[in-house]
Amino acid sequence: MPDKPSSWPTGIGVPGIVLASLGLVGGCCGLLTPVFWSTMVDFMNSSGNVPEQQIQAMQAAKPPTGWSVGAGLIGLVLATLLMIGSIKVIRRRAEGVTLCKIWAWVAIPWSVLAFIVNMYIQMQIPQEAQQMGAAGQVAGLAFGACMTLVFGIGIPIFMLAWFSRQKIRDEIAGWADDAGLI
Repeated sequence: MPDKPSSWPTGIGVPGIVLASLGLVGGCCGLLTPVFWSTMVDFMNSSGNVPEQQIQAMQAAKPPTGWSVGAGLIGLVLATLLMIGSIKVIRRRAEGVTLCKIWAWVAIPWSVLAFIVNMYIQMQIPQEAQQMGAAGQVAGLAFGACMTLVFGIGIPIFMLAWFSRQKIRDEIAGWADDAGLI
């Protein structure tokens, strides 16, 4: 009777697909933020129902266009890399592991850099433009730090550690290579 195949590829691949899906949404939002932010401020201004102070707060909180677009593009590339890698891991293709490792090695420093830049941008917003004041700003930064630690650093480190285990490397060595994209 043949051995039952291990289930860890699904346990690694499915969360990778979920994380990649969120990354794709986030990357698209980063690319579209400059377009929709201005449109939303214009809509608020033309409605006549929004206080001028709130419109000024929205204008002050707009992230720099270059950063938003650049971060969105990098996010899309990383999410696509993780998506393809995760699908290939589920299909037990060795290059899926390679793609996931590349994603992890790039995602860790990128997550730290993105958090630092976003924190700097957040700190540049005037206090009077902060919707929830200084306490809301601190809470937002703390939340961002936690998300960076868990998703931006923790998951990639876990993947790298998982794929470096000898038992896992031996199993991967028996997988086929695939020339297809997915």
